[in-house]
This record gives sequence, structure tokens and C-alpha cells, in this order.
Amino acid sequence: MTLPVPNLDDRSFDQLLTDAKLRLKQACPGWTDLSAHDPGIVLLELFAYLTEVLIYRLNRIPEK
Repeated sequence: MTLPVPNLDDRSFDQLLTDAKLRLKQACPGWTDLSAHDPGIVLLELFAYLTEVLIYRLNRIPEK
């Protein structure tokens, strides 16, 4: 009998992006342009996407 595999992290792209924008507001209060065409927001979206892919791969680690 095997133990159930826990979901190590279940955050989605939207949750990651929301957390990043909240941290951005705290760290850089002068940054007011949070629209999708801002290069900094594009980078946040890219990192959120890559983090989501890493989380997906992490949750699929085979049982050893």
C-alpha cells in the first residue's frame, strides 16, 4: 500500500501574479503602471508562468 502523494504546491498563474503585484506595491510604491503593456509587468507574468510550470513539474516527481 502506497501513501497518497501530496500536492506540494497548488498555486495557479493568477495567484502567483496577484502575489507578485502585491509584493511589488509594497517594495516599490512609486511604480504605478500595473497595466499589461508595462515591461516590468510582462516580466512578472513571465516569471509567474515559469513558476507555474516548475510547480507542475514538482508535483509530478515520480515515486522512488
